[in-house]
Amino acid sequence: MKLINIPSSEFNARTQHLPCLNWHQTANWAKLKANTGWHGHYLAYEDDNGNIQAAVMILSKHIPFSKKQLFYAPRGFLIDFNNDDSIRHRVMSELYVCTADNTYFINNLECLFF
Repeated sequence: MKLINIPSSEFNARTQHLPCLNWHQTANWAKLKANTGWHGHYLAYEDDNGNIQAAVMILSKHIPFSKKQLFYAPRGFLIDFNNDDSIRHRVMSELYVCTADNTYFINNLECLFF
């Protein structure tokens, strides 16, 4: 299984089968948030057969008067936490989990809260 970037044009179609699907984890939500300065990043775990096993749309926004960005995953990941322990373990071991409204961040990205 590998972590991949998904084009925004493919994100909704390739993730519609995942559990916990919600409006806040769609390319449409990222387009709406773009009006207020947010930018969408689309990531997924793809198995050897090309099937998406877990995915996330992460929003980022430049912090004024700073060289830093805020990263946020609205409503968390699209993953079945009750199904496959190996997928859950892989995703969680490669992420930092911040205790703010089920928000997850990719390793090496800075978490900032105000």
